[in-house]
Amino acid sequence: MELGVADAIHNHGKPMTLSELATALKLHPSKVGVLHRFLRLLTHNGFFTKTKVAPENGEEEGEIAYALTPPSKLLIRGKSTCLAPMVKGALHSCSLDMWQSSKKWFTEDKEQTLAQQGRASGTFSTKPPSPIHSQCFKKLWQLILACSS
Repeated sequence: MELGVADAIHNHGKPMTLSELATALKLHPSKVGVLHRFLRLLTHNGFFTKTKVAPENGEEEGEIAYALTPPSKLLIRGKSTCLAPMVKGALHSCSLDMWQSSKKWFTEDKEQTLAQQGRASGTFSTKPPSPIHSQCFKKLWQLILACSS
């Protein structure tokens, strides 16, 4: 999501090869192999499909190209159906802290909400969130609420 693979393929208008994606995403050349492995994982999980593009300039066979699927189309920024802010919010450290402590919350008899339990045992256990972090989280929730309305 943050990398913008779905956006790059959408803006390209057709499936993209690994080298085209690496160029469009402005990746460091040493990271192209990692991108390939990442795309294999995302393809396996149904976020992208692989197709072969027609051979060019005397090549024997076409390269593998990556195309969008219905789930990845939901991550394209700027569309009314974009769920990227919601996914980003679900993966935010504050949200994860809450779910990481859910077993403890369900098994103990305390007068706390699940969110309070998460804050007590997670990222903010030693100090309150910084104002910068709070502002970031506030903006994030505004985006989440906007995309779900």
